[in-house]
Amino acid sequence: MASASSSSSSSSREKYDVFLSFRGEDTRDGFTDYLYHALDLKHIVTFKDDENLESGHRISEIMEAIKESKICIIVFSKDFASSTWCLDEVVRILECKRNGSAVVPIFYGIEPSVVRKQQEGYAEAFAKHEQDRREMVQQWRDALKEVADISGYDSKNIRPEYRFIEKIVEDILLKLSKYVSANDHFKRHLIGIEKPTKEIEGLLCIGSMNVRIIGLYGMGGIGKTTLARAIFQTFYCHFESCCFLNDVREEFERHGINHLREKLLFELFKDKTSLNMESTAIQDRCRRTKVLIVLDDLNAILQLNRLLPKGCTFGDGSRIIVTTRDAQVLKLRADELYEVKRLNDSDALTLFRLHAFGQNSDLPGYEALSKSAADYAHGNPLALEVLGCSLYSKSIKVWESALDKLKTDPDRTIQKVLKISYDGLDDEAIQGIFLDIACFFDGEVDREYVESILHRNEQHSDATAGISVLIDKSLIIECQNKLSMHALLRQMGKAIVCDKNKEPGKRSRLWNAKDVSYVLERSTGTFEVEGILLNLSELRKDVKVEPKAFSKMYHLRFLRMHCDDRFCNGEIFYEKVGWGPYNREVRQQIYLPYEGLEFPSDELRYLQWDLYPLKDFLSNFSPENLVELVMRDSQLVELHWDENQPVEKLKKMDLSYSEHLIQIPNLCGAINLESINLQGCISLVQIPSCFKNLDKLELLDLSDCENLKDGMENLPLNIRKLKLCRTAIEVLPSSVRFLLGLLDLDMSGCNKLKDGIENLPSNLKELRLCGTAIQVVPSTIGCLMGLSHLDLYNCERLESLPESIWKLESLEWLDLSNCPNLIELEDCTSSSLRYLKISGCTGLRSIIALPPSLTCLDANNCTSLEEISSWWTPTVQDYDPQVQHRNNKSEGEIYNFQQCLKLGHDTCINVIADGARRRIFSAQDDISYLEMVYPGNVIPQWFSHRARGESFIQLSRNWLNTDDSRFKFVFGAVFAFKISGPETKIRFRFNFKTSMDSSVGGSFNYEDVCTLQVNNSSDHVLIRYATIDLRHVFGVNWFSVCRMVTEASFHVFMEVEKKGNWKIKNHGLEVIHCPASLGLRFRDLAASPSSASTYQYKYDVYISSRSVDSRYCFIEPLCRALGEHIRICKHDENPISVHKIPKIMDTIKESKICMIVFSNNFASLTWRLDEVVRILDCKRDWKDTVIPIFYGIDPSIVRKQVGRYAQAFNKHEQHFKDTMDKVQRWRDALKEVTNLSGYDSKDFGDKYQLIGRIVGDVLAKVFTSLSINYSKLGLVGIQIRITKIEGLLGNIGSMDVRTIGLYGIRGIGKTTLAMAVFLKLYRHFSWHCFLCNVREEFHLREKLVSELFKETYNPSMQWPSIQDRLRHTKVLIVLDDLDDATSQFDNLLSMCEFGNGSRIIVTSRDMQVLKTVTDQVYEVERLNDFEALELFHLHAFKQNSGIARDYATLSEKMANYTDGNPLALKVLGSSLSSKTIRDWESALEELQSEPNKDIEKVLRISLTNRGKRQKRLHSHPGCIS
Repeated sequence: MASASSSSSSSSREKYDVFLSFRGEDTRDGFTDYLYHALDLKHIVTFKDDENLESGHRISEIMEAIKESKICIIVFSKDFASSTWCLDEVVRILECKRNGSAVVPIFYGIEPSVVRKQQEGYAEAFAKHEQDRREMVQQWRDALKEVADISGYDSKNIRPEYRFIEKIVEDILLKLSKYVSANDHFKRHLIGIEKPTKEIEGLLCIGSMNVRIIGLYGMGGIGKTTLARAIFQTFYCHFESCCFLNDVREEFERHGINHLREKLLFELFKDKTSLNMESTAIQDRCRRTKVLIVLDDLNAILQLNRLLPKGCTFGDGSRIIVTTRDAQVLKLRADELYEVKRLNDSDALTLFRLHAFGQNSDLPGYEALSKSAADYAHGNPLALEVLGCSLYSKSIKVWESALDKLKTDPDRTIQKVLKISYDGLDDEAIQGIFLDIACFFDGEVDREYVESILHRNEQHSDATAGISVLIDKSLIIECQNKLSMHALLRQMGKAIVCDKNKEPGKRSRLWNAKDVSYVLERSTGTFEVEGILLNLSELRKDVKVEPKAFSKMYHLRFLRMHCDDRFCNGEIFYEKVGWGPYNREVRQQIYLPYEGLEFPSDELRYLQWDLYPLKDFLSNFSPENLVELVMRDSQLVELHWDENQPVEKLKKMDLSYSEHLIQIPNLCGAINLESINLQGCISLVQIPSCFKNLDKLELLDLSDCENLKDGMENLPLNIRKLKLCRTAIEVLPSSVRFLLGLLDLDMSGCNKLKDGIENLPSNLKELRLCGTAIQVVPSTIGCLMGLSHLDLYNCERLESLPESIWKLESLEWLDLSNCPNLIELEDCTSSSLRYLKISGCTGLRSIIALPPSLTCLDANNCTSLEEISSWWTPTVQDYDPQVQHRNNKSEGEIYNFQQCLKLGHDTCINVIADGARRRIFSAQDDISYLEMVYPGNVIPQWFSHRARGESFIQLSRNWLNTDDSRFKFVFGAVFAFKISGPETKIRFRFNFKTSMDSSVGGSFNYEDVCTLQVNNSSDHVLIRYATIDLRHVFGVNWFSVCRMVTEASFHVFMEVEKKGNWKIKNHGLEVIHCPASLGLRFRDLAASPSSASTYQYKYDVYISSRSVDSRYCFIEPLCRALGEHIRICKHDENPISVHKIPKIMDTIKESKICMIVFSNNFASLTWRLDEVVRILDCKRDWKDTVIPIFYGIDPSIVRKQVGRYAQAFNKHEQHFKDTMDKVQRWRDALKEVTNLSGYDSKDFGDKYQLIGRIVGDVLAKVFTSLSINYSKLGLVGIQIRITKIEGLLGNIGSMDVRTIGLYGIRGIGKTTLAMAVFLKLYRHFSWHCFLCNVREEFHLREKLVSELFKETYNPSMQWPSIQDRLRHTKVLIVLDDLDDATSQFDNLLSMCEFGNGSRIIVTSRDMQVLKTVTDQVYEVERLNDFEALELFHLHAFKQNSGIARDYATLSEKMANYTDGNPLALKVLGSSLSSKTIRDWESALEELQSEPNKDIEKVLRISLTNRGKRQKRLHSHPGCIS
């Protein structure tokens, strides 16, 4: 907060943009004058001291000017240091820099090093100062050194001089554009403007040279003009001419278009002699001038076209901003549209306070009133300003009176502004739609629902078109197909209706409960009434409706009398099931005359009457235009509809909880009926026979029809969702299996249902059988191949599940909770099951196996569960990154074994806890967090860091070993408590202390929480894996800050209020370290063996170790780090059977590098000693690399076999008395290995430093020795192309900077080729970056900086300093898929100079794009016929030989058709893989049906031949260029 207030005070005094400090005798009449003039031309307010006298008064004035300037420029020249005046200025400028001012040094005709070191003329000057001003000399020296270290400008680097000045001015403008602070906005009451300003700045693309038109649209008073003016004031100085044209709509209406044109031209050129837009001279001037124009408040496309005719063009880089309430005005001309949205609640309250109190705080007693006033404005800045000003300095009583009045009488000033948009609607029908939505549809409503009710002519979809117009004019809002309206616009709409007639019965729409009651009781309604809305809960007295209340309402279209709180809040359901009382007498009621009502309107489209009190329906009612009928909780017995009455427009019927309803009318004519809700109609005993003819019926809800048991055969075949919860149905008849459209069946609570489950339709996706009487799920459940959700909760008689249930490929959710008779879960082989709930299965004793696809398992209170046989079974391939543990990425995973107290220790440790470890370490990129709870009191041994109770764990100095901002870790905690049942929160926190100055924040912390609830007092273990984004902890420069961390600690603790009942006994932590990653992994290219080698390697690294010593603390972190990039193999020795030994020996032979991790007990295992001998044999036979690692043991102990190694060999000599030569071979092998170059753990600070060094060296060995067999990777014909590109890139060691372009048609392999070259060469460069899909990236510069520096880009980063870093760095950059050189490449790299030897590779489909930006261009050619056929074979058959003759002929035809395009070959081949000859012939016929070889057609046909899973291949990065 201190810094904020400091900034505020500084900001308030800023009077100048720039202060110019210089040595007058050196540069006043030359460079400095030119620079001052250039700054002035750009409207940059600059202070320049032109006086020669250094009087005391003058000194004071200049020192104050320094303080009042945003940027200080110091022009260093040869004699600068001779002036003590200038040196004092430098000292003062640096003092202001520390308060927020920017300092820019310019070295004019002098080297920066001369200034920094005070050499040459500066040395002579300081020699004189030593005699005259000795007390100031050191301060001056320090100041010069500090300024010279700031990134600035050297005149020798940019020539001629005018270019040098242009560059300086350009960068000053950039700094100033980012200088506008929140305080500036706050002082001007521009609250909440920073975010939209930033977003619009991104749309403007100020640096690009094309001409752009940006449109801002939104409702009246929302701040479009204010926002446009803020943008204008920020950027106008970047343009040669500028104009802000206010109130175009009003000026156009008053004075016409010519007046506006003349005003625009005068503002741009300041010339009254020629103001004719049609003149050639004016058009030429426009064409040559870079302009910024704002056209404010247009309401017609005509105004825009006549002000800026399409033939009138402006200079490169021009920007035009147009504001309007009607988005349609902008759509034909604007390049980008931006919707200006309302302020959020916090900003709205701030803005209101500033106008109401003159400060951002409430006066005592006004707090609640302020919030009410701000809520009324609903984030509209104009309304907030008007209300705030009108209430300024008024008493609380006046405030209360004014706010009460606003509820019924809106502020006229606000309404006048808002009504402009409504008046601009020249179609009365559209005005009517606006009024309908304002009066009848509150909150967010589905657009299709509103349209169906408001259509007056279905054939012409008038409501659809009208709503689109209202959206364009910002009168309603559409978001994700939901419509809403600003509260002020809604109030305006209601005011318009009321203003037309003071008599309620003569208004077009009624919504006020008092007005509706008045009209119905006195029969004052007229033909003017089109709609009535009444919330029954708002009635303050009983209403007795007159028989003729509706008799004159001939045009009534909408009638809704609702009691939504009774239904939406579940109140009625709780009453019906006996969970809560409901007293109907408490409510005020509507009483209808016994003889009924006259209802003449045949225009009614929507009828809702909740709690309808009569047994009979409305007399003489015509449903001809009725779309929706809702009569919930009515007293109806039956609907007396004439069967001949037209009901074809009816789409929805809801008669739920009409308990006396015994009969449904014949609905055969309701051919468009989509939804019927009869929930709680307890008098219904069967499904009506007319339902089977309702072909469009999708939803039928018969829940809680407790007497319904018959009529299932009357269901329509196309029904999609059927709810039969808590009905009396006992058996599912065979007719149900023919409901092939049924996707969702809910029979929860049908406690009599026990038979007929085998009759379920085959297309079912969701099935709920909770609380039914079924004992056995039939094996036919396996035929429901699309079933994804199965709920068997509370099936108390259920005893077993069929084996077929686990073979359902689509099943994701299975709920077996509270099934007490379920004894065992069989071996679950499902590959899709993600959610399994078995909580409360108190009879469940064992689980044979759980699938690796699970992301949520709830086994809480399985009190009899003793064993889980397997889960995530360990295999050698666990560390092979190519093995996928699941198909879908998981947001988070939870596994709950609370209160499973009979689980054995072995199951808890070796199955559950070890399963969590394997899941976390093998698939950490696939999950965001994992949480597991199980009974126990021991932290698993694989946690490296441990602590008792809530004490702190101290992390090593090298806790961060990654360039990824995602910091991954897993912690475990043993917790216990005294009182069962309470929910508690276990918190965990990281604390980081840095070497940074405490004034800028020397310490950082991160805290999170786990919420648990356990219902007994036994100890449990919590394991939690999580990821922290270090950017949120340390800020955008997280990487640099992390390097300054001097102390890092972690601890787990309970919430203070729970500590009496809960206790943390101990906890542990494991930090998951990942080596630096390119984002492109080595294993992608390292997966194939060396083609030059005589032996084909299967693995890159084989690891030999004694697991009991180092498995968890060292081996597994090493395996994870290596496994990110290459293929590794590791065998555990528990147990080693005889038949496995040959297989493991073969594995050693199949590995390129063998690592031997020596530890204290390594020599005690004869198997490991045999392994060492075998490894050395492979080294001699196959030239394999052997790397010894000495972990916690001195190499000399291994070499001389002393200490524990001596003890081990003494035992071996006794055991192998008859084969002592075997023992000698072991001794010789150990001696030979220790003489090889390796790693000693004592030479490194901790194990992570050691692992990082090993990984780096091993990757280098694997990669440099790699001669990639690209064909094995499906990269056929790529090697020769790589060689050609390397030739264009030249000698990588040369010092020149080169840019190479790759071009070709889509799918030809540009991206793949660039990626292969990148991976081959990146190690030769200091920094490297591969930017994919440049054409789709909007923030290229930011992304480039982030990728190269490994820092998050932020606007405060100074581009000159970034340039300086790049200028001294050798970089490799790939820009993939450019399509516009001017806007993408030039703006990204033209301002960059890269270090000597840098290389840039650019890919594009357009050769012309590349010619303008590259040194040389390479066309990526199509594959030749042999290469094309090979690539096709690899994707169609996974091999390039042994192809059956029938397929071989077809293969050639298919390959020929693709014309050598790799993408087409891959996609086409993959789509035909495993397909029959007939499928191939069919695909070929379709391809040949059109003569042209269009790649899009090939891809389309190929995609059609795929299954859902295969279609994902189409988006693989390797297939797209």
